[in-house]
Amino acid sequence: METKILKRSLIDRVIEAHGRSIVGRRIAPGARIERDGLPEDLRAVSRTVWREAVQSLVARGLVAPIKRRGTIVRPEDAWNILDGDLLGWLVLEGRAHDVLTELHGFRRMIEPAA
Repeated sequence: METKILKRSLIDRVIEAHGRSIVGRRIAPGARIERDGLPEDLRAVSRTVWREAVQSLVARGLVAPIKRRGTIVRPEDAWNILDGDLLGWLVLEGRAHDVLTELHGFRRMIEPAA
């Protein structure tokens, strides 16, 4: 049986590369993200692709643009933990326990005690 591989856009690949680096703690909170931090085959992406990818990471709460400093990685408590891609990256980076702990805490917040 042959597995079908979905083709991902260049923007998706850039988003995933930086997203996984951030959630995998290879880029620390407060550090700048740059194109140089991407894998070799993605470093030459256009400004348009770069901007789109950064906008997506901003929407997920992973990074924030800071005037005169660049795009900075935000602390984990600022992340949109319910984002599907972000949850997937956490699991892929070996942080499934963190995901379950976070979701359990969230569940306890919104469900009344029985």
